[in-house]
Amino acid sequence: MSYNRNTSRNRIAARLDNIPYSDYHGINNPASLCYLTSVLHVLSMTPRFPEAVKRGSATHSLYLDPNLDKLFSDLEKCTADIDDIAMALGITEADIYEQRDAAEYFQKILCGTSPEAAKMFQGTLKRCIKCHGCWTKNKTDDPFWSLPISVGPGLRLYSANNLEMAFEDVFTPTTLTGENTIYCDRCQAREDATIACGWQHRPQILTLQLKRFQLDYLRNRYEKITCCIDVPQKLHIKGCDYELYALINHYGSLTGGHYTATIKSYETGGWYDFDDARVRLLRPQPCQQGETAKSSSAYLLMYRRAARPPSWCRQGRC
Repeated sequence: MSYNRNTSRNRIAARLDNIPYSDYHGINNPASLCYLTSVLHVLSMTPRFPEAVKRGSATHSLYLDPNLDKLFSDLEKCTADIDDIAMALGITEADIYEQRDAAEYFQKILCGTSPEAAKMFQGTLKRCIKCHGCWTKNKTDDPFWSLPISVGPGLRLYSANNLEMAFEDVFTPTTLTGENTIYCDRCQAREDATIACGWQHRPQILTLQLKRFQLDYLRNRYEKITCCIDVPQKLHIKGCDYELYALINHYGSLTGGHYTATIKSYETGGWYDFDDARVRLLRPQPCQQGETAKSSSAYLLMYRRAARPPSWCRQGRC
């Protein structure tokens, strides 16, 4: 019987690839709190956020900073529990089996965190509403934690260029007519109007929320849009470069789904799958060498603003 050394090595390599090895610890999920564990995993792996929370925990006891700091410290040593944070967020024992929205709790946690720690996630849009009756302009600044992006058949969203085009759609002026007209104080009547948005402040961490849950008016219930989209590793937005570092995924239906997080480690450079208490290094690695990942489960996309090259700063453009 002949012995093929290469075949044996390939078999050993395949077995090693299947070992669920990880450099990080997970979070215990006592029931149906995956919407919370996935968000906490992303926050714990966001560069500079744990350090900011640690600084805030010493002076901001009324915020969530002490709870988050304890969780992040526990995760450095072992699998962590989230009882304290769940209680601080108002999640009772009667609520732990209820399905909730990860995007809602992403914003709820940041709203409850000290402003110094949470500011890296917050951006601001400048919004202008122009009345067609008197041409009066009403301008406001709208802070946001995440930008909603429409998905679905017929929408231009399915490549790196088209995702950037989706941003252009967000900032493209929209005319409000018919049932969508506004009441103008100056005209003392409902009038057609144009609404336009622009950037006031670009956040350090840009979060996009793909609108996968939409109301079906015929059935009078929310349905999930499961179309596959292309998730680019990099975004170029009017002079700012952003790099993908985390995704929160949703699997299943609105009432019986499950959340996980896919996160890039800036310590090891590898991508990891965080599924409650289970954490594993992904093999093969996604988003390598600028590749675009396809996903039918991506729900929240987190992009970190890239550092400017020295040549950019020498030109006085920082």
